[in-house]
Amino acid sequence: MDSLEDAILKKLHVKELTGLPEAIQKFQEPYRSLLFSAYYYQTEDHEKAVGYAQDAFDMAFASQSRQQIIRATSRLAECLIRIGRLENAIDVIEANYQIFKSAKNLTPYEQKWIGYVHYQYAVALAQLSNFDKSMQQFKFALEYGQKNNDNHLVSSSFNGLAIVSEWIGKMKNAETYYKKSLRHKPKNTIEYAVTLGNYGALLLALGKTEQATATYRKALAIFERKGTAEQKILIYQQLASIATDHNQPTLALNYCKKILAAAKTVNLPNDIAYASFAIGLINVNLGNLPDAEKALHDFEKTVQENTLKHLLPYLDFLKIKLLLKQNKHEALPLLRKMIRQENQMFAHKHSAIQTLLTSFLPLDNLPEKAHIVREIEMTFKKMQDGANETESPHFYASVLKLRALLSKISGDHDKFHSLLSEAISIAKKHHYPELEAELKKTQMDTPPQEIEKNVLDMLLSESFQREMHKSLNLPTNEVNEFYDLLNSKFGLFSTS
Repeated sequence: MDSLEDAILKKLHVKELTGLPEAIQKFQEPYRSLLFSAYYYQTEDHEKAVGYAQDAFDMAFASQSRQQIIRATSRLAECLIRIGRLENAIDVIEANYQIFKSAKNLTPYEQKWIGYVHYQYAVALAQLSNFDKSMQQFKFALEYGQKNNDNHLVSSSFNGLAIVSEWIGKMKNAETYYKKSLRHKPKNTIEYAVTLGNYGALLLALGKTEQATATYRKALAIFERKGTAEQKILIYQQLASIATDHNQPTLALNYCKKILAAAKTVNLPNDIAYASFAIGLINVNLGNLPDAEKALHDFEKTVQENTLKHLLPYLDFLKIKLLLKQNKHEALPLLRKMIRQENQMFAHKHSAIQTLLTSFLPLDNLPEKAHIVREIEMTFKKMQDGANETESPHFYASVLKLRALLSKISGDHDKFHSLLSEAISIAKKHHYPELEAELKKTQMDTPPQEIEKNVLDMLLSESFQREMHKSLNLPTNEVNEFYDLLNSKFGLFSTS
């Protein structure tokens, strides 16, 4: 029975599904229900997967077979975790935990599935942010995997330890665990490529860009042969980001075109829109304006046909970038509209301000320059009103400094001195000597160009961005991954 069951499980694992329902039908209960649950898990019919797992679980308890209870607990927990019912999965495991811990004379089959119960327990705990207990359970799973020469469980447990270590900031530990996980995974498999992708992201976070690039390319070589469009797109995005960071826009453009081609094969509107936007943006910065206009047209068409309202601000951004390259004055109405719209997400409004300042501050003879800068200063006053001096004094004082500088640019010198004095008082009160010294230095007569550079440096600094998001408690939908990627990687605010 074990060898027949293992043969079917191996086919399920690699999604060789042809003829399996007929083969599974020949098994006796509860193994038939267990295998049907695994089958529907792989075909992503999760309702049936849970139903069959629950049937197997109930039959196992009715029979009081320790072996069947252990096996059914692992199966049901895995299915519940897949559909996000984490507490239910933990309840199932914990209700039977003593059976596993106190059992004597375990058979190899029982030991194998107890290892997987520990693994499922660890996964659920990790997703509920119980990291210490999750690490402990991954280590228990690892012990069972090593004891039974189960490479799949060993590699999966190391992978789990790597991911949790990364989440809690223990990056060196994560790197070690990823390496161990890869050593135990069969090469040239999708699982191997997925782990390579995770490992590549970690290497990138550690600043090991060359290693990360090589690792991503290894993963891509596998995904391009047997992966899904989504898997390929994730790697293309990372490689495009790395290329952009290393001032290789042509290479980044090539990867964005691959994202677009992959997304079109399975009709992924968000990714089609993302790729069109990025292609347009890079072409604008390269000066390829006809290609940029075509990408803008494709982006706009995708957004409208699929009602992707959350991408409308990006549509405006791309139009603005193109107009800035052609005629800066025509971009002004769009930028001002974005700043004024009350329903605009704050992150996008802030981005519009950055774009406006970056693009227009250097233009001394621009009509309405002082008026525009006053508008922006009032927008930052609203930001300051949303912050709390007691909880975020450094950010509060920084916004006062920003408002002071903008007031000076617009010609309101009294407001400049008043706001700066208030900022100095807050820095002194909350014991920020470096900020206090910096603010006092700002009080001195400074050439206009230096003031404008100071404003832009503040706005575009990572520390100011982090303080803004933390102090204003911006919800995640206002600082989403798509915005962050394009802001940081594709030079959204570059005017070159």
